[in-house]
Amino acid sequence: MIDKQEILTLIPHRGEMMMLSRIIQYDIQERNIEAEYDIGEDCIFYDQKIKGAPVFVGFELIAQAISCFIGIRSRENGLPPKEGYILGISNMSMGFPILKKNCIITIKTREVDNVHPVYVFDGEIYEDGQELLSGKITVMEVEKEQ
Repeated sequence: MIDKQEILTLIPHRGEMMMLSRIIQYDIQERNIEAEYDIGEDCIFYDQKIKGAPVFVGFELIAQAISCFIGIRSRENGLPPKEGYILGISNMSMGFPILKKNCIITIKTREVDNVHPVYVFDGEIYEDGQELLSGKITVMEVEKEQ
């Protein structure tokens, strides 16, 4: 397991925008990662009216899990983590409208294609084993400008 402090060494997100609570497991050979996020009122997207966050926030959670996976792979190859951007989301499916407060959200993602520096991942988020959202996310890794 990778805790929040170590996640900060893998991705550029900071403050409220760093949303992952922990990495449960990853497999570089199988090109997948599983992470968790504890939904609370401290979530930047928390809405008091709905007592949670809109489910589409799950795509940011998937993107951050992807960033962690690419950061871990870079670290294992002796390279520093890079910034990345979401280029597109497709095949989107949302099963429920809200990520409820005080729930643990499980994020699963798997790399399905890449042409460096562009990567395509399938991703899903779950609450108590029930799929809340799924889709395909295309991201691009970029070099930091000095």
